[in-house]
Amino acid sequence: DVSHRQLPLKPSALEQADQLFTRDQFAEALAQYSAEASENSDRAVRQEARYKRAISLLRLNREDEAIEELSTLFSEDGEPWPARAGARLWIAQAGRQQLNEADLILQQLLVRASGADIARALADGDQNRIFNAYRDHLRVSHDVGDPNENLNRARMLHRICDLARTAAPHRAPELIWHTVRGYEMAGDLNAAQDL
Repeated sequence: DVSHRQLPLKPSALEQADQLFTRDQFAEALAQYSAEASENSDRAVRQEARYKRAISLLRLNREDEAIEELSTLFSEDGEPWPARAGARLWIAQAGRQQLNEADLILQQLLVRASGADIARALADGDQNRIFNAYRDHLRVSHDVGDPNENLNRARMLHRICDLARTAAPHRAPELIWHTVRGYEMAGDLNAAQDL
């Protein structure tokens, strides 16, 4: 009976922006996320809108603006959006080969965020960007780099792989291989053999 059907609720502005984003209409989604970030009275909704605004900026190849937004959001209190912003900031900085900055962000993330939030960021398809950045650094600096820095980088890669295994258990052999190669390139054959 038609009279007993429940009418659909009108989607919120944030949900409307999400729909635009899923249809790859990133510029339109960005405009709506920006409006929600500045107009909504709920702090959690504003943080969510700012996070999604930053992701839209990344999709539009406006990386500098996205990194600025993610950095600001990561410095704030609240759950879960500041931690998610930190995870995306870490991925963006590693992808830009800003590994010293990425390492600092990851260290803060490991203290502030749940492993699930970090794993979720890795599950979003950015694992290869992270692994490649750390591995490429180790490959380039293998012969000429500071051995202590290389070992620290290999240990960081190990932590990243441990987190990623949670997000993508089916990739465990590949992740272990990345870690072993990292230790080998850093010259720590004992750690590589222990895996």
